Amino acid sequence: MTEKLNMLSAPTQVLLKRTIDTLIESEIVIESQRQHLAKLKLFAPYSVFCRLDRNASETLTSHELLDFMKE
Repeated sequence: MTEKLNMLSAPTQVLLKRTIDTLIESEIVIESQRQHLAKLKLFAPYSVFCRLDRNASETLTSHELLDFMKE
């Protein structure tokens, strides 16, 4: 069992740890922003979704998100 845990080289383990740490930090920021939005009485998540879903497919594509960001 120990042999399987040591399959990654030390530099790869460090890189993996940094990647996971970055993901964790990003999730903390995102959650904080979600909580902030949830406190706003005028924020309507469904309205935002409809604004992004321009073709009314009930799904969002990367192109729709990119178009929104460009605006």
